[in-house]
Amino acid sequence: MPAIWFKREETRAERYDRKVENGLVTRFSNLSIATVHFQCDSNLGMLVRNAACFGCDEVHVIGSLPSHRDLVAKSGNTQNLVTIRQWNREEDFLNYCKMMKVKVISVELGDSAVDCRSFELDPDEKYVFVIGNESYGIPAVILMNSSQVVKIAMPGAGICLNAAVTSGVILYEATRNLF
Repeated sequence: MPAIWFKREETRAERYDRKVENGLVTRFSNLSIATVHFQCDSNLGMLVRNAACFGCDEVHVIGSLPSHRDLVAKSGNTQNLVTIRQWNREEDFLNYCKMMKVKVISVELGDSAVDCRSFELDPDEKYVFVIGNESYGIPAVILMNSSQVVKIAMPGAGICLNAAVTSGVILYEATRNLF
């Protein structure tokens, strides 16, 4: 039996425009996400898509960016729905956060990290969630300058999540907290 495929009548851009027209799009000007020297461009693409889907204002990329063409392909063409800011050094990113009064929240495994299901966000504050490198995590300079370190509780056998998956879970929890 052949597979049945459902063809959508609208493109992704048309569906987005319809959501905007109907007042169904929520943008969080106080919520952004940051990456630290990602090794895999696909992870960055999926993180950008997560950020767009959850209404983030910005994606901060500390380190290199793939070409525009690659980012379009890997983000499902959602890269234009968020502002992408690139930083060469962690210190430049942290200085920007201080200047803009953005609270840095690192998402990292650790005994002292707070379960992301129990943290509370003030809708009047600005936040950036930092997702670390796939192999090495978040650099010490960012951890030391974080207002909070949170973790995602995992009751199963796994010890850590993929970086892009982590971004989806933490953005879900953050937006749920802000609604």
